[in-house]
Amino acid sequence: MNAKTVVEGAWQAKKSQEGSWLVFDEQLTLQRGDETLELTLVWRHQERSDAVVWQAIDELSSEFYVIYESERAEDVSATNTTLSLPSKLVVSLPYRATLGDHHVRFSGPLSETLDTLRGALDLLSPGEVLEILACLLVLVEVADNRGLSLATVSPQDIYVHENKCLLVNPYQLYAHDSATVVRQDNLVGFSAPECFGINGREIGQYTNTFWLGAMAFYLISGAVPPSCRVSSFAPLLVPRDYQPRFPMGWDEIILKAMDREVSLRHETPRAFYEELVGAHEEIRSRYENLELKSLSIVSQVETHVGYAKAANNRVNQDAVYQAYDPVTGDRLVVVADGVSTASYGSGDIASQLLIAVAKECWLSYVDLSPKPSPQHVVSEIIRRGNNDICDYISHKYGTEIPNFNDSMGTTALVAFFHGQTMTLAAIGDSPAYLITPEHAHCITREHNLFTMSTIGGYPPSELILMPSRQALTQCLGIFEILDGKIVSTEPNFDLYEVPLLPGDKILLTTDGLTDYADPEPNLAIDLITNIIREEDHPGIAALRLIVLANRGGGGDNIGVGVIFVSEEEIGDVDK
Repeated sequence: MNAKTVVEGAWQAKKSQEGSWLVFDEQLTLQRGDETLELTLVWRHQERSDAVVWQAIDELSSEFYVIYESERAEDVSATNTTLSLPSKLVVSLPYRATLGDHHVRFSGPLSETLDTLRGALDLLSPGEVLEILACLLVLVEVADNRGLSLATVSPQDIYVHENKCLLVNPYQLYAHDSATVVRQDNLVGFSAPECFGINGREIGQYTNTFWLGAMAFYLISGAVPPSCRVSSFAPLLVPRDYQPRFPMGWDEIILKAMDREVSLRHETPRAFYEELVGAHEEIRSRYENLELKSLSIVSQVETHVGYAKAANNRVNQDAVYQAYDPVTGDRLVVVADGVSTASYGSGDIASQLLIAVAKECWLSYVDLSPKPSPQHVVSEIIRRGNNDICDYISHKYGTEIPNFNDSMGTTALVAFFHGQTMTLAAIGDSPAYLITPEHAHCITREHNLFTMSTIGGYPPSELILMPSRQALTQCLGIFEILDGKIVSTEPNFDLYEVPLLPGDKILLTTDGLTDYADPEPNLAIDLITNIIREEDHPGIAALRLIVLANRGGGGDNIGVGVIFVSEEEIGDVDK
């Protein structure tokens, strides 16, 4: 910006002395009328043919500026690119003419990035995530209005000043119509599939929808969304796989924003954000604004060997159990999927040992006064179940075990219903779902090699090609051998607390249902949830689910527990 240039509404730069400009990392004094602004120059971008571009910051206000130095007034007439935005977010974006394939990291007085800030926190609340996303949405919409994509911007490139101000390096952005070639600086996890030439679509507004979804994924999980070329750079897990304690309700929305197919994403980044806001109101009504109500909770459990499975092995390794206390209204529902190997052991014995422990613990609970907490009850069932299975292995096989990982065991879903809350202990890959009139949310995560190793930081591009990626990493029946003796280890299970509302329906199931309801996983869940929504009686719903899995092939044992929640008595099927 030339000192002799006068542009209405724009700042003018003063020379420190005749014939010389202030140099890099020094102060630049700008004046507009009687106002004076002191900026620190923090980066000099490569020279253009018509101007030199600087980045500068006002350290008092934390505002970020792009300064154009030129001899011609027409070159700087469009340089009023500093925006003071809501939530103390301040962003500056250059015009398209300044853009190119340059990857220049911001180098300035700011010391903390969004990556650093998120890494220091264990878990953000939905409200905190929305607060940051609101700031990022402004950035996205400014970029969209100027035909820019943020696909190469990562949390390390977004700067935080005193935990209040987010800044982004504008020179990482590139124009939509200039992104016809796959860029070397694309970011796996944050760059949409079209950035890698996957889906045949050009870069567009939907690319920023994907990016905002990836940022939401990152803020919840604290991890880069796991993806690779095999997944067409769409995410392979959901945010709650990393943070099971985060409330349900957003996983499906985020996966929609990050869909491989642009036509299936939200129409705009704002539409994605507004759907999150709407879901947040549902989350608040469930988790924060509970009114004390007298709920009626009824359940039914069913199991079947599976017709195709029975042709090879008539033993049913799935086991189910339910119990009800008419005095307190408390209820226990257990679903287990037995696991066994060719070497020895039997999954049906393992799952039945867990059911036996559940019965003992329930009878003990009913007789106790005062009552132990629901968390204690489900945790005790899990721990004692693991101990009994390991004791059985020890007495049956002694030390003649070729590999302590090669053992019988069982998955476990142990749900305790008390008042308005379901307390659920889960280990293995048997899923549990919360089904409302509008949505179906998976409560649990799978404890298999792919999921847990990806969460642990192993590259998903390698794990997804492993033949054993679906192998369980956690189940009951886990032990170690010490001094020639089998010793059970502490089971590493997930513990969930789900507030219940009238109209909720819960499904606890083994993979014999989800794997055979339909070959396409999403359609399988749709078929399952439609059956549960259609029925007024959990017993009829459970029987229909058994039929659905058998019609789909019946290639595995099937175990289900169906629970309905209402405000009115609808008949308790297990009294």
